[in-house]
Amino acid sequence: MKCSKHKENDAVAMCDTCNLFYCGNCALSSNGRCPICGKALISPEAVLVGMGPEDMYQRQGAPSLYKAVSSLYLEPVRTIRRLMQNASLFTGAINITIVYVIITLLRLATILALQVFIVPAASGGAGLQSLSAGLSQLLSTSFIVSFLVSTFLGYGVFVISWLALSLILFAPAKLLGGKSAFAQQACLLPYAMLAVLPIVVFSLASIILPYGIGVPLAFLGNAVALVYALLLTILIIKEINEFGKFTTAVSFFISFSITVALSVMLLSIIFIDTIITIVGKLLPLSI
Repeated sequence: MKCSKHKENDAVAMCDTCNLFYCGNCALSSNGRCPICGKALISPEAVLVGMGPEDMYQRQGAPSLYKAVSSLYLEPVRTIRRLMQNASLFTGAINITIVYVIITLLRLATILALQVFIVPAASGGAGLQSLSAGLSQLLSTSFIVSFLVSTFLGYGVFVISWLALSLILFAPAKLLGGKSAFAQQACLLPYAMLAVLPIVVFSLASIILPYGIGVPLAFLGNAVALVYALLLTILIIKEINEFGKFTTAVSFFISFSITVALSVMLLSIIFIDTIITIVGKLLPLSI
């Protein structure tokens, strides 16, 4: 077993809470305690004798949501291996709901910022009167009802999209001989979304900065979020299916191609429907 930080060194100690292994230098520099959680380190043999990796991760149980998401930044592979041994559709449903709640709060914050600050400033309004008018419109019954209805319907679409994307990632891997279960793929996908969300929030917040700074930062943040999301998706496919690099790449390419094809089909249907609606409105005028 190798050190989690220094891959060339053998591990002489481990943290049975974080499932991290440390060499002698790491153990000495941290005074025999885990640098992550501060718990006293133990001998790896105390845990690993007569116990396989799957048993070890199951023994630890599922980490807390915060610890799982933060660990995806520090030790993504080890975290994925632990999460996959404690995966369930119920946990995935809870996490996807948390993702949607965060997205809904971001949507509400954006509407508030537009209605209360940006729209009055753009129209020349200023002061308490414009703020009061903006808040009054947001607190109107029609806005509250429409927001709640769209949020409720959006949640249904979001859950269906989560299950569909999980199936698109799961099916090709299974056909290629993957060892995963659908619950593992569906459970780990929301964890990846939660890990990417802070980067997306940073990108949105960058817009309020001066144009010369905010736009490049937002563009960079979105690019980092996209790359990180793809990286986590690839690692999840690789680990839960026990694939090599080549098979992982093939499975991901098939899933990515299916996703792009379905997206293009959906956009085409929306575009054609819009064109038909516009033409239908113009025809009576031409007659």
